[in-house]
Amino acid sequence: MRLLMAGILLLSGLTQAAEIYRYTDEQGNTVFTDQPNPARKAQSVELSAPNQIAPPMQSLDNSALATPPQSTQATYQLGFTNLPEGNAFRANDGSLTLQASLTPGLLYSHQLQLLIDGQPFGSPSQSTSFHLHNLDRGAHSLILQVVQGEQVIASSPVTTIYVLRAHQ
Repeated sequence: MRLLMAGILLLSGLTQAAEIYRYTDEQGNTVFTDQPNPARKAQSVELSAPNQIAPPMQSLDNSALATPPQSTQATYQLGFTNLPEGNAFRANDGSLTLQASLTPGLLYSHQLQLLIDGQPFGSPSQSTSFHLHNLDRGAHSLILQVVQGEQVIASSPVTTIYVLRAHQ
């Protein structure tokens, strides 16, 4: 096996050292070959060394790759995008969907929490859509919060909505 590898390495060196010749054929095309053609007055071609560019070396800070940014300095603009005129929802079954809007987008460790009448609705999540079920008719106050664990990072102003249900 070693003898075979040595032979391959020697032969590859020979192909690298082979002469290259150039001549022009009857149609005027330039032809390159490794065998001289005396009838065509082949000329030897001088090859320059190939250009070699080393890739730029960059040192990576592994600690930056291991943990995502945990900055809590983002200034959020929070609100709701799909509120009807007058904030009145006609929902006879008390079900409605709220769509939150926020800029900038949530950071990796931040989550949204919806408060309805001061009480948390569900658990915090990255979702900007909230599906509310069986809301009583009347006025309800909504607050959208950005939280990180138990810490409140940002809070929207209070938004009052009115649920309109048929009287039963």
